[in-house]
Amino acid sequence: MRKIFFTSIILLFSSIYLFAFETPYFKGYTGFLGNFSSNPGEEGFDPCATAQGYFAGQLDFSDKLLVRGEFFVQSADLFGGDIFHAPESADALFKVQEVSAVYKLNKPSATHYFSAFFGEYEPIGSDTFLRRQFGIKPITSGLTTSFHGLNGASINHMYGGGLSYIIHLPRQIAAGVYAYEDWNKAYNQRSFNTDMRIGGALPFITFDFNSGIGFPKDSTDGTFDNYFFIVRYVTLHSGFNLLIGNPSSDWNIFLQGGFSDLPVSTKRDDDLFDFKTMAKNLYFLFEPRINMGQFSAAVTLFNIPYQQLDNLIYTKDSCGVDLSVKTNNLYIGDMNATVGAHLSFTLGSKTNTRGKTIKDAWDDRKNSSDRTCNVRLTPYAEVPVLGGSLHASMTTDLTHLAKFKSDWPSSFEVRVGFKTQF
Repeated sequence: MRKIFFTSIILLFSSIYLFAFETPYFKGYTGFLGNFSSNPGEEGFDPCATAQGYFAGQLDFSDKLLVRGEFFVQSADLFGGDIFHAPESADALFKVQEVSAVYKLNKPSATHYFSAFFGEYEPIGSDTFLRRQFGIKPITSGLTTSFHGLNGASINHMYGGGLSYIIHLPRQIAAGVYAYEDWNKAYNQRSFNTDMRIGGALPFITFDFNSGIGFPKDSTDGTFDNYFFIVRYVTLHSGFNLLIGNPSSDWNIFLQGGFSDLPVSTKRDDDLFDFKTMAKNLYFLFEPRINMGQFSAAVTLFNIPYQQLDNLIYTKDSCGVDLSVKTNNLYIGDMNATVGAHLSFTLGSKTNTRGKTIKDAWDDRKNSSDRTCNVRLTPYAEVPVLGGSLHASMTTDLTHLAKFKSDWPSSFEVRVGFKTQF
């Protein structure tokens, strides 16, 4: 699989030279976010500052070949240790979010897309696939806002390399298949995956559904040695985005759901479906929305696995309910600013800084002494500046602040960021 993938990458990128005499169209995106807070557990104010940013670019050769690249960088605490010892310490994380090449074949009956990719390619849970295929505006929840990259939150958290084929039908429907290799965290090994996907943007419903099967490396060890094909167990994963109603109507409902790494085994000593393992990676989000002219509001019920929380800025805990309001009718001179707030009630834990998922709460249902309720308030503002959007927000942990501990400054977290397209 790896040889096929890298050969395909070379062939697709080499095909750029076929379009070398045509001027490509370039589109770029970039974003930066700074986080400022105080270290918890330290008396008084102990400053902590981190930064993250991303850059994404796309080259379009005559609407036939699309070459994309996206990269992410995140710093450690800028005030931690001696900042002049950067060469001797790991001060930043650099990650390739996506490198892909897409050949587009236009036919009267349909449009075909042949892709080779590496990284986090159009993951289910984000609306990247829908926006690229149908040109729609973002539909995902404001709670999952991220400066991690263009994708934001994802359900299955896929990161690997492979190939895909998508067919876009005239009636705003697209479907396709993926074959790729990634790293299965549940079994700590490589895994080959095949996925099927279908999405659409219809007048009153927008949807994106993905389902796949994975073959961890040790599940097929011995294949072609003494047997034609061996499968000891497989893993299943699935996810969906669903928007019911028109985004500009008075009301609509947004839903997300999915799971990763559901083991399926035919061993006599094992259950056919290991739902306990799957429950650790259960993701769901239910969000009714109301638009009332001058402002809009939403109520979000969510359960987000721990590994997906790192990308988000408006929630630190896995499970809870969030109330949000916003208005984009505030004018600062000639600038139309957006102002809003999130008030969240989440299931906390005295022993886990990420709170509890639904599975954790069920497993510890008899241990009520470890459960807490965290209340956080996050006002934010977004102002158009220099062709982009300036973001500012501050989260106050009201639960921690009300305890009047010596590290009360850690109850506040301030963020300042900027996004633009060029």
